[in-house]
Amino acid sequence: MVLGVYAIGSLVCHQLPERSYHLWTAQLPVCARCTGIYFGAVLGAFGSTWARAFARLSDAREARVVAAHLGTSALQVDTVRFRSVLWFGSLRHARVLLGIAAAPTALTLAWEWSTGGMPSNAVRAAAGVPIGLVVAWLVVAAADNQVN
Repeated sequence: MVLGVYAIGSLVCHQLPERSYHLWTAQLPVCARCTGIYFGAVLGAFGSTWARAFARLSDAREARVVAAHLGTSALQVDTVRFRSVLWFGSLRHARVLLGIAAAPTALTLAWEWSTGGMPSNAVRAAAGVPIGLVVAWLVVAAADNQVN
């Protein structure tokens, strides 16, 4: 089973020992940057899910108040007034945000390629977190949009 995890990791990552975190004496199946991306993805998935639930709860409360004033059902108002959880406004805004999220990784890559030096694993992991966060947020929000 462990060999399978490392084999899958090798499909998406170079797995260079000097660029990877180690737990005790075992190298993780992906490098520090990929670790940061996956950590960001977990944060983005949980954050998007939590934000969607909070927005729905807030909209449901607001719908009940509006429905009481209009003399209609809360379900009708809630259906009409539900806000987009993407919060990006448009596909263009989502692309811009994705570009901004990719900037830290692009900067670390440019530094590596231009100087020949390697940033620390902590810097590489931190640079990967925004990409994972934004991509996961978009995927979860898009999936919710397709399901509902």
